[in-house]
Amino acid sequence: MTLAPLLAAPTVIQIHVATALSALALGVVQLAAPKGTIPHRAVGWLWTGLFVLAAGSSFFIHTLRLWGPWSPLHLLSIFTLVMLARAVIAARRHDVSRHRVAMAWMVGAGLVLPAIVAFAPGRVMNRVVTTAEAAEGAKTVGYQNASFPGPDGRPVELGIWYPSDAPATSQPFGPFEQTVARNGAVAGDALPLIVISHGTGGSLGGHYDTAQALVRAGFVVVAPNHPGDNFQDRSASFTARNFADRARQVTAVIDYMLATWPGRDRMDPARIGMFGHSAGGITTLIVAGGVPDPDRGGAFCRDHADDWGCKRAQARSVSLTDEDRKPPSWVSDPRVKAFVVAAPAATYVFGPQSLAHVTVPIQLWEAADDHIVPNGLLRPILPAAPELHVVANAGHFDFLAQCSAVLAEHIPEICKEGPGFDRAAFHRQFNKDLTAFLAARLGAP
Repeated sequence: MTLAPLLAAPTVIQIHVATALSALALGVVQLAAPKGTIPHRAVGWLWTGLFVLAAGSSFFIHTLRLWGPWSPLHLLSIFTLVMLARAVIAARRHDVSRHRVAMAWMVGAGLVLPAIVAFAPGRVMNRVVTTAEAAEGAKTVGYQNASFPGPDGRPVELGIWYPSDAPATSQPFGPFEQTVARNGAVAGDALPLIVISHGTGGSLGGHYDTAQALVRAGFVVVAPNHPGDNFQDRSASFTARNFADRARQVTAVIDYMLATWPGRDRMDPARIGMFGHSAGGITTLIVAGGVPDPDRGGAFCRDHADDWGCKRAQARSVSLTDEDRKPPSWVSDPRVKAFVVAAPAATYVFGPQSLAHVTVPIQLWEAADDHIVPNGLLRPILPAAPELHVVANAGHFDFLAQCSAVLAEHIPEICKEGPGFDRAAFHRQFNKDLTAFLAARLGAP
């Protein structure tokens, strides 16, 4: 639960009504009770409390997505009708004082009646929901591809998911299928942005189910194919410069989304988060301010020659060019305010000083049966404890979307699940927890 519901328009209006009309309630509502039965001030404060209660209850109604006929604004309209009836009765009884006071209430209530009309049942979702709610209410997930020249001139291919009201259809998506509104119009405004960074040799579609879950919660999601380290081009894989390049590519992707993407006016540049898996995990840590120490990596690999990443880095070293051997230049991006890291690769390149500037919130996921990257190295050296999730029986690749039959046939090693592990069931919880973390840190629903 976040503070966002407190900023919902019905709540703001109800708090305004509670404060602005409390003085009127003190002097007017007491007249609705028989004289001498209830102290005047007690009656006034009781009705003031009613408005405050209406404002508070709207917080929970907002959270439960029950806007409509349950809106506490109706309390105001009901009370106005009661006072109108009171005025009619008082007039018939020639009770001038009560008649005048009741009519005074009607004048005061008339100032807020336009709000009642504006927020009547059936129009609430259209007029007063927050931006993220509007996106969450979108019927479909929109999707489009894009490409732009990266920092080194190589094209960066993008997959972009976003809320849309356009009709969706099932469409091929690499080895998967996804139901999306391809190139549909963007729905919502001030939408937060999440960047997804895939692992070594991966693709922009590897976490498409997580991207869609984020969109349904009101986010725009963009995932690049990292040039030099994707399923079609591994020219930079297992080199130190690969991680530096990846971080720069992420910054360039954010620049593109905020300055060039046709839907840029629909986004909130102050609410940006990032999710990375495996090599995307260390990319995420660099973007967060981490500074790898290649000497630590070399020392670790000398002592752990059988490590999956170390063996591949060693094999790659024989073909390194002079460009590969240059000391990398590390770039962070302070625009990114929250990070989710899953099974991060090569965390042995970090020491406590390497992560001293990583002060943003981090959600860390580890697979208990990960045979690709070592667990437990990152947690002790982060400046602040992350929100940690250790997934029982999970392997390194279980953070990827559920494999299709085609993918299982061609790359079985990333599709095999351990005994007793259900990747589809895990992803339902994983996507829920990841989304909740990013929503809480970025102020989204």
